[in-house]
Amino acid sequence: MELLIAILLGIIQGITEWLPISSSGHLVIGEHFFGVEVPVFFDVMLHLGSLVVVLILFKKEVMEVISALPVLVSSVRKKEKLKYEIKNNKNVRLLLYLFLGTIPIGISGIVFHLFFMDIFKNLLLVGIALIFTSILLAATKGKEGEKEIFSVNKKNTLLVGLAQAVAIIPGVSRSGSTISAGLLQKFDKEFAYRFSFLLFIPAMIGALVVESLDVVEKGYETELILPTIVGTITSMLTGYLTIKLLHKVVKERKLHLFSPYCLILGFILIIYYLFG
Repeated sequence: MELLIAILLGIIQGITEWLPISSSGHLVIGEHFFGVEVPVFFDVMLHLGSLVVVLILFKKEVMEVISALPVLVSSVRKKEKLKYEIKNNKNVRLLLYLFLGTIPIGISGIVFHLFFMDIFKNLLLVGIALIFTSILLAATKGKEGEKEIFSVNKKNTLLVGLAQAVAIIPGVSRSGSTISAGLLQKFDKEFAYRFSFLLFIPAMIGALVVESLDVVEKGYETELILPTIVGTITSMLTGYLTIKLLHKVVKERKLHLFSPYCLILGFILIIYYLFG
């Protein structure tokens, strides 16, 4: 892979991860038209660049959640104490909900990794998935609630987790689907935004661990090492510049404005696949 292509794919990842238009879908499109076939590990490393951005921008929330882990563990054996902490400690409650919300993508990630990952790397299914994303984004128009950490429940967080699990399909936006799932359940827009990206952290770490173990077992082509590093750094730098744009979009309740883009691109891909 040429370094220029690695840089371009890094830019695509950095921009589209934070806009609700599916980074994985755009990477499939980019790889198709650039004429390259990259291993899953390369795509995961590009997402690692995005993970670094989230860890930087949400470092305070991440440290608060980590600090709640010993409290949650020590409370597990004492039912009344656990109930008290979940009810009154926002960090313990958030940690528990992040755990619940991660279960669906943990299951779907294993299934897709074993059976379906290659199937979804074609433009027809990406096009269909983008149309689905368009419908989901359109449904958020005018949606806003007041639910925050103490007013959401297990069902709410599991549904957001399911939305993230569906977004393993290229063309379904992870940020778009999780934030939309929150907004449609009357989440406060700021909480929907924060919860979406905190939920991204364990999912991304899990994917990185799985793919790293696969690389250790099967090896990694030497000529891909430098492009992978360059692409990851490019993704991180580009993502840092664009993540604030998504925050502004959510804050101003304009998530639905990306719906036409996904709809048009989806139909273009379907037509191209069928007649191109």
